[in-house]
Order: sequence, then structure tokens, then C-alpha cells
Amino acid sequence: MQGLSQPPKAPPAGGPGRGTEPDIRAFLEITAAHELDVLTHNTGLAERYGPDLHPLFAGARDPLSAAAWRSCVRLLGRYAPRSGARGKDHRFGPSGAPGPERP
Repeated sequence: MQGLSQPPKAPPAGGPGRGTEPDIRAFLEITAAHELDVLTHNTGLAERYGPDLHPLFAGARDPLSAAAWRSCVRLLGRYAPRSGARGKDHRFGPSGAPGPERP
């Protein structure tokens, strides 16, 4: 029996609990909607967490719907990495469109 202080063990990769693509897309949609709603109503949280949430949602761009990505860009675009920032993902510009490939 696991104690209350121990987190539950994750199922093995590819095993039980692995979501289907539609499940993953739905989870990402609701997660983005929730986080963006919170940030819309609390500018302090937006300032604190926006710089971390933009790259998170940019990394999940492909499974997000176009409407969800537009909302991310509208609310988090100002936190997008600027040209010249080292170690950042520059694949998506302020419009949400893929940018030129960079080395």
C-alpha cells in the first residue's frame, strides 16, 4: 500500500493510461483554455508565469487547434523569445505562423 506522502506510480510508456491522440488534443485544449482564462483575469500571474507558459504552449502547437493557438499568441505573444535569445525556440513568430528554420 502506498503512503499518502508518495506520489502514485506512473504507468509504463505505451501501457495503460496512455491517451489516444484525440484525448491528448482535448487535454491540451482544456489546459490552454484554463491557463489563459486565469491569466486574463490576473495580470500578476500573467507577468509571473507568462514567460514560462509561452514556450510550453509553443511546444504543443501542433496538437492545439488554430483557435487555441491564436488565443495563446494573443495573450502570451509578448513573452515570445526575441531574435538573438540563446537556447530558445524561434519556430513561431507573433502571428503564430511558423517562422524560417534556424540552426
